[in-house]
Formats: sequence, C-alpha cells, structure tokens
Amino acid sequence: MPGLKRAPLEPGPLSDLMDALHDLHLAAGQTSTRDLQHDIGGRDAPSHAAIHKVFAGSKLPTWRLVQPLVQVMARRARRDEAAEVERFRTMWAQAARSGSNASESEATVSMHAEEGKSVIEEEAEQFSRSISELMPGVLDEIEAVAVRSAVGSFRIPTGLDILDILLGGWSQGYLIVVGGRPSSGKTALLLDFCRAASVKYRLPALFISGEMNNRELQSRLLSAEARVSSHSMRTGQMNDEDWRRIAVTMSAMADAPLRIGTPPVFRIEQICTEATMLVRESGLKLLLIDGLQWITDCEVPDRLSVELILRRLKTLAETLKISIIISAHAEIRQEEALTASPAARLTHSDAIERVADVVIIVDRPDQDDREHLRAGEADLIVAKNRNGPTATVTVVFQGHYCRFANMAYVVNGEYVGTIKFSQRNPRSLEPSQSLRRMPGNPALTTRSFIENFLTRYLQTVR
Repeated sequence: MPGLKRAPLEPGPLSDLMDALHDLHLAAGQTSTRDLQHDIGGRDAPSHAAIHKVFAGSKLPTWRLVQPLVQVMARRARRDEAAEVERFRTMWAQAARSGSNASESEATVSMHAEEGKSVIEEEAEQFSRSISELMPGVLDEIEAVAVRSAVGSFRIPTGLDILDILLGGWSQGYLIVVGGRPSSGKTALLLDFCRAASVKYRLPALFISGEMNNRELQSRLLSAEARVSSHSMRTGQMNDEDWRRIAVTMSAMADAPLRIGTPPVFRIEQICTEATMLVRESGLKLLLIDGLQWITDCEVPDRLSVELILRRLKTLAETLKISIIISAHAEIRQEEALTASPAARLTHSDAIERVADVVIIVDRPDQDDREHLRAGEADLIVAKNRNGPTATVTVVFQGHYCRFANMAYVVNGEYVGTIKFSQRNPRSLEPSQSLRRMPGNPALTTRSFIENFLTRYLQTVR
C-alpha cells in the first residue's frame, strides 16, 4: 500500500521522531493501519483513526500510542524490538522535552500524564460497542461472583462481612465516597479497606493522604493489623506480647503490594498520572484518597472544581478498571439530621450524590456522648448504592486500635449482628431494629434476600 501521508514539520526533535517512525513503517512493508491494529490486538488496541493520526498528525503523539506501533513494526521489519523501543523512547522524550522546555525527569512524568489522557481519548473514539461484544464480559463477572472467584478480577472485598454482602465488594469502575464529621473515623475506615485489599488479599493498592504523613499512616496500619494500642505505641508503653504482635505483623505487611503517598501538592493531574503508571507497572486495583478537600484542579475555578474532580476520578476508575475510594467532610447539622437525606450532611453533597456510585456516611453515637448506650458502635449509613439496596450497617469501632471490625449478626435465631434497611421514611426505623420481619415493610423483599444470603454465606465460610 502507499505510504501514509506525513505532515510538514519544522526541523527538530519532533520532525526527527516522525522521520524515524515513517522509515520504520517503510521497513515494515508500509503495513496498513488495519493490519497494524490487528497485530497490536486486544481490546485496548488503538482505532484506525488514532493510528493514522500518529503518522499524519503535526503534534507529538502519546507514548502509549507510539510504543505498540514501534513494537509491531519492528517485528514486521525483523529488527530488535527492545532496541527499537528504547531508541524511540529516547526520541519521544527529547521531543517532549523540547516542546515544553522540561527536564528529562519532567519529560518522563509528562509521558505518563499523556498516557493517562490518551486512555480517555481512545475510549471516547470508540463511543459504543455492540451487545454481543459486551455480553461475554458480563457473564464472566456473574459466574465469577457466583463461584466466589471474583476477588481481584471483578470485585475487591471491603473487609467488613456484612458490607460485602450488601454491596458485593468494590466493583471495577466504582467511585465510592466515605463521609463523616471530623474525628469520626474516616481515615481509619479507609485504612481498613486498604488493609483488607492489600494485606489480606494481596491486591495492589495506593493510599494517598493529605491529612497525615507516612509515619502516622504506617503507625495506624500496624496498630490496626497487630491489634496493639496506638497510644501504647506512641508513648512506648508496650509489653512483650505487644512487641511480638508488632514483629509478626511487620513481617506480614512488608510484602504487601501497598504504596503510600503524602504529596505536598494534591493535584488531580498527579493522581491520574500516578494511578495510570501503577496500573501498568503493578496492576493497581484500589486507589484510596484521604480526602476530597485537599485535591485541586489548576484548570478550573474553585467553585466548579469539586464536581469536575469527582467526574475525572469516576472517569479514571472506569478507564483503568479500578475502584476509587475518597473521603469527604460532613457538616454538623443536628437540626437537619432527621429530615434530610444522610448524604445531605456532606460538604458538596449535590456533586457527590450526582457522581458517586456508593456514598457511605460514618456515624458514631458516642462521638458527642461517651456515655451513650451504643458506645463503641458505629453506623455505616449506605446513603447511595447505585446497583443495590441502601442500608445502615452497624460495626464495632475500636478506636484504641484505629480500626473498625465486624459485629455479630442474628439470623434464624443465631447471633451473627444488626443491619437496618432504609425505607421511604428513614425515621420509621429504630436504631436497635434488626433483621426481624415486619408487616407492611417496603424493604421486606430485600431483607428476606439478604437474610437468606447471609445464612448461606455463613454455612459456606464455616
């Protein structure tokens, strides 16, 4: 076939890169864009238009597009694939550095940032897919969930059994917002989700915090996992058993695929870049961000930034096929607690309710009254669940260990905990109400389903 048309460019690194690209294409037999796409293969293969744009465009193409093209053309030209990739990587970095006057390290960061952008751009190019393409993936997920083999591939366990039953775990592409008042335990809950994924199930996770430094986060992780009082750790009052627990836990956590970031600048662009890079390098599955108020977007004014930041995170989750959990502050509005939706307590609640897939509010009855009858308990109010029922799940808050834990529930006369399902009128449910069936209860079908499911679940795991 005739060679692909090349755009006129001024002499420089970009022109040199494009010359080398067209020379390699010639050496590969001037392969058509359709054949190049076929050689790359897979669902993530670029479209014909994207490949044509690489050769004919007048701007620097993303490295994510250039790399697979260089690989397949090198194979067709019977050249050393690794050497060609390295040669073009150097030329691409020089072109990127030349265009932005950046250093080599900054050019590398730019490369990953461009990769993240290109993922979204390529998804936009393929606006729709036929149902015949989509159906196998849906059936694979349903089958994996049914036989409990979905961990890591489709679902990520939350670490709290009843929350797993209610939500089915964290799904790919989900944006989850965890809200609560200051000191209600948002960070502890996010760290629990992180421990469950990374330490227990060995799934790669990234925890980014604007609230604490690395030492504080590591101390909390050790305290929660080893069940050693965080106060004893800070004040040096640990006994021999505490030291033994710490030693065993540190050994187990050392190999966990967990990364912690406490960046001085909290920009959405940096988060997208880091997540994209880790998905490629280590297969990142879960991204946790503490908290929403620290993230900035340099491209939009503050009054518009929150919803746009949430939408970018949602797009990032769907594109990279990961789950993203982010914490947000709730305002103290006692007078509205009985009339408004639980999610209305959150700062920027309108934006959060529109964009998030799951919204969980942390409510601790003993936060204002230490002598409260329910001291030591915490309600996780699932105020929004895009693909399932909403409910209030009661768990144990072990503040001295900086962690939340499962509470026992009662099913068929066996004490295994409490779960309270929301109705049209949330106030009609008393705090102590459990899984008892009630006449005229709108949530009866859902309650019966989870009651039966929980019974089968307990029989399975025992």
